[in-house]
Amino acid sequence: FTEKSKKYIILVISFQLNLTGLNLQRFYRNIYFFSVPLSHAQGEQAVGRSWQLDQEKIVYIFKYRILSTFQVVLNN
Repeated sequence: FTEKSKKYIILVISFQLNLTGLNLQRFYRNIYFFSVPLSHAQGEQAVGRSWQLDQEKIVYIFKYRILSTFQVVLNN
């Protein structure tokens, strides 16, 4: 995941693993979150590892949720 490729590269990772020092901002433009973070701060930190303040490319963040579930109600 550290080299540019003409192929699609997909990384499936949880919020908790994305908090531990991965810097994904160089190669990923579309980030899909399928899980719910344990806290709002964890979610913000995971998103922050996907982009930097001085970068020019747009990063799209997609968060998938199932309505009326306990985790979604808890985090809203």
